[in-house]
Amino acid sequence: NLADNDIAAATAEGMASAAAGTGMSVVGGDDGAKDSGGDKGSREDTWLAKSVARKLSIDALPAKMRTTPFDPFMFPLGAKAPREVPVFIEVSAGSRNKYEWDQEYGVMMLDRVLHSAVHYPNDYGFIPQTLCGDGDPLDILVMGTQPLAVGCIVKARPIAYMVMEDEKGMDEKVLAVLSNDANFAHVEKFEDLAKHKLAEVSNFFETYKQLEKDKWAKVGGWKNTDETYELIKKTHENFIEQEKLLEETM
Repeated sequence: NLADNDIAAATAEGMASAAAGTGMSVVGGDDGAKDSGGDKGSREDTWLAKSVARKLSIDALPAKMRTTPFDPFMFPLGAKAPREVPVFIEVSAGSRNKYEWDQEYGVMMLDRVLHSAVHYPNDYGFIPQTLCGDGDPLDILVMGTQPLAVGCIVKARPIAYMVMEDEKGMDEKVLAVLSNDANFAHVEKFEDLAKHKLAEVSNFFETYKQLEKDKWAKVGGWKNTDETYELIKKTHENFIEQEKLLEETM
């Protein structure tokens, strides 16, 4: 077996080699979970770049030293996608606390408490291995009987999505139901959703940034289930494409 100092040296060497040529630092930085929508010309310091660098650094280690640290952005999409997808929960239903995954430290961090007197109408998070026009993963709300724990991963069935744009770009919101909740087993397609639920979600996103400086949100219409599947496929393809580009530069 390798001595502890040999393991540490090999780990550092693997991580350094993965980051070489990008100008990124393996440890450090102040950006949070999903800070990739700003400088499009500087991809090396995004959440996706850090996920790719982490994966490559692990692959560079000897087989017996490899571990798989939890990375919600890289969680497998699954064989049933887009009809059923994994969802990483960042905010519980009924909460005003907006948490985000901090890629630098591997923990959930409080991003902010919503400035407006509103709360998330459903559990909220993102679909792993997706990339949208705003530089973030595809956001999703999950309808279920009880609020879910922040930081868990659940299986959900996407039903519809709402067109939305904010200060960072296109920011569509998928509406899904919890796969393992019998109370929502009957919801299978867009027509099964209550019109009031769609209005409630639209109203929330129209108002939740109104009191925040330099932030805005423009809400559009709703798309059906098949269109939602296409959006998930497209954003997953975007993720794979950008992942390959980053791997080629590292």
